[in-house]
Amino acid sequence: MARMLGIGTTTLRRIEGTLFEPAPQQGSCKMRVFTPEQVELIRKTLREKTRLGPKPVLVGLEEAARPWRCLARSAG
Repeated sequence: MARMLGIGTTTLRRIEGTLFEPAPQQGSCKMRVFTPEQVELIRKTLREKTRLGPKPVLVGLEEAARPWRCLARSAG
């Protein structure tokens, strides 16, 4: 599960119960079992509430300056 989400197992255990409901544990090893719905909910929560969201998209200087009506000037 942690690998699917791109986080470590320690991080998954740490946020369990905080960002999402604890998963039921099964067997003598107490392995956590997640449903596909839980996986999507956890993924969505991580994107919204942590820095683990989508990678930033790079934009050009002109596009970044447009909302402030700035003009890009050439050097030189």
